[in-house]
Amino acid sequence: MSHKSTSRKSQHTRQHGLRVEPLERREMLSVDPSWLNTFEGAVTVNDVAVASNGDAVVTGSFGDAFDFDLGPGANVLTPTTAGQSDGFVARYASADGALVWAKQFTGGTFAAGNSLAIDVSGDVLLAGTFRDGSLDINADGIGDAPNAGGTDTFVARFDVGGSVSLLTHVGGDGFDGAPQLAPDGAGNVNLLGESSSTSLTFGPQSVVRSGAVMTYLAQLDTSGAVQWARQLDGQSSADEVLAQALTIAPDGSPLLAVRYSGSADLGLDSAGQAIVKAQVNIDDTHDGIIVRYDSSGNLDWAYAVDGAVKDVAVDAALNVYGAGNFRGVNDFDPLNTHPGDADILTSIDGSRDAMVLKLNANGAFQQVAAFGGAGEDGADARIARSDNGRLFIAGPFADQVSFGGQTLAAVGNEDAFVVELDESLAVRNALRLGSASIQDLALDSSSNLLLIGRFQDGADLPTGEVLAGSSDYLYKSDPDVRTITGRVFADLDGDGLDDDSNRAIGDDWTVFLDANGNGQRDAGEAFTTTIGSSGAFSFPNVAPGTYVVVQELPAGWTQTAPIDGGGLPVNAIVTVSELTPSPYVSFGASAPTSTTTFVSADTPMKVNNTLVTSTLVVDDGNHGAIADINIQVHFPKVNDQGKTVGLYLISPSGTRVKLLRKNFRPDGLEMVNTVFDDEAALSASEGSAPFLGSFRPVEPLSTFDSEDAAGEWTLEIEWIWSGKPDRLESWSLDITRFSTPQPHQAPTIASLTAAPSPVVQGD
Repeated sequence: MSHKSTSRKSQHTRQHGLRVEPLERREMLSVDPSWLNTFEGAVTVNDVAVASNGDAVVTGSFGDAFDFDLGPGANVLTPTTAGQSDGFVARYASADGALVWAKQFTGGTFAAGNSLAIDVSGDVLLAGTFRDGSLDINADGIGDAPNAGGTDTFVARFDVGGSVSLLTHVGGDGFDGAPQLAPDGAGNVNLLGESSSTSLTFGPQSVVRSGAVMTYLAQLDTSGAVQWARQLDGQSSADEVLAQALTIAPDGSPLLAVRYSGSADLGLDSAGQAIVKAQVNIDDTHDGIIVRYDSSGNLDWAYAVDGAVKDVAVDAALNVYGAGNFRGVNDFDPLNTHPGDADILTSIDGSRDAMVLKLNANGAFQQVAAFGGAGEDGADARIARSDNGRLFIAGPFADQVSFGGQTLAAVGNEDAFVVELDESLAVRNALRLGSASIQDLALDSSSNLLLIGRFQDGADLPTGEVLAGSSDYLYKSDPDVRTITGRVFADLDGDGLDDDSNRAIGDDWTVFLDANGNGQRDAGEAFTTTIGSSGAFSFPNVAPGTYVVVQELPAGWTQTAPIDGGGLPVNAIVTVSELTPSPYVSFGASAPTSTTTFVSADTPMKVNNTLVTSTLVVDDGNHGAIADINIQVHFPKVNDQGKTVGLYLISPSGTRVKLLRKNFRPDGLEMVNTVFDDEAALSASEGSAPFLGSFRPVEPLSTFDSEDAAGEWTLEIEWIWSGKPDRLESWSLDITRFSTPQPHQAPTIASLTAAPSPVVQGD
């Protein structure tokens, strides 16, 4: 059964096995072999690697005493100096996430683990950083490497039992960090990093920086001795070349990704030609480059990308995959461009979209795929490939994003996605982590996902848990889990389309799986409720088959999507299969409306200052989304002195709409019960005193549509005149509101003994 550790500690939890809902709002049972470890408090998890037996190894830093045994045992590590952070490496068992061992290292004022890998002997390789003082790799109080200035990098090896030895130390007079490491099949360790130091020494070889920041690649043998080192640098003092990712091809060739600004000098290729890349789009902060070296450190090729490449992977045929993001119109194959080419992509609404790029073994473009929506997506995309050829991309997204025929809707301000692609970059499935970020991902030999990152309060995982509090996490998940996800939207214009004219339904809207097809939610039928402001819902861990998905409508509400050819509402019928992406359902609902007049209580008032405001309160009993709003104002004529007057209406949420700004000359200000209405035939800017009737405002009042009507409204009067005062006699609002549905009282539901059953069994 679902459980947390029998001796739960306040700072962390471990969860595994079967999970019985609700874990907040759920009322269903889901079966999944995954487990979740959470690291609350001042713990940051930076990387994850998977040992040959499936154990997960994580590294990062911690700033307070922390028990890394997340179960009933105890393994407390405490920073050497109060108020400073030490680094850690912790190994957790494959089966249930139980602690195997945890080790601590220190260094001056700060130490952290940045990158992990498992070598051919099963040892754990660590690349980390430390500032000031000396690195103490086993926290025994004896310094192992003095800091050379600023931040330094080191590489260490942990054997299966956790015993550690230092391999090398890299440091100069500046920042030497962002390390990534990857071992090859011969036991060599390849180290990627970036540096602002004047120079660095790698054995007998020294590199001297030209740009603001350079990147280096060094290969170490099993003892830590440097075999060769290469430099990727800017040509001018302002240029930056920043290390992003490193992997090793099956033939031992290092493949890396960098970001650069200005220009990047990559050195000489095998023909002795200098390879220099110039930034493609100067509007971007940095562009990306994928670079391949042979196992001896000779430059094979480099591929520049108008966008960011954050991570790289390689398959058995030596094809290379780069994951990252781009903005605007991008040509991913500039050497072979023709109108309408599939390599030219445009991000949605000009925002950042995620992308994955495929190159062949010779660095030639093969194809590219993008995933995005109206929000910012893929800022820190990560990629992982399993030994059996499964390819996964992870990253952040906002709003809604389509992955092939599957749509994910964000629950929080920013959620995370994991999408599986085949070798042609077609989508196999996509998973969502609500209100969470993904720092990195790895795969075990069974292609189970190991994810690290951070979740916020209310995070919603693919297996159905709703989590409390904020914490870094380590999460093992089956990527073949299928979910039924979707969104319920308030269809403000009743057109059945989930577009910008609508809003999310919000929390506590019930959706259920109608097992017997009677259209009613019966005891024993799986149900869930929408979560957060997006109106998203999810049925996790559903078995293959066909399901009938139904939204439960409050009294007076009507369904606008989905509908049949005759415009009548129908239930959503979806098929779940391990061969196709998880289905997505979009429900539209239209509410009854009511119109109420609200009158300002602080009029009449004098208008004799540069800026005058009058307020009107819509009380809490009149909550509801605005469908239409008109405003009536009455300025009786007080004097004949001309002046310029501006009128602005401000909603409780701060939205500001200009109604009119006009020079009332020569006869003075006069507006007799004037109505501002978007549907009026005559524009207010074309009207004249006494403004009898209705007029269209300068800016549309529909700007307020879908906002909550309740709260304090403000009429702002801009009065440009130093003569006799005028008088605002009265003003009022006519607000048409959609009724707000009340949260449903769930009937008593029998505890389920299996995952939700399909109406029709599938394969």
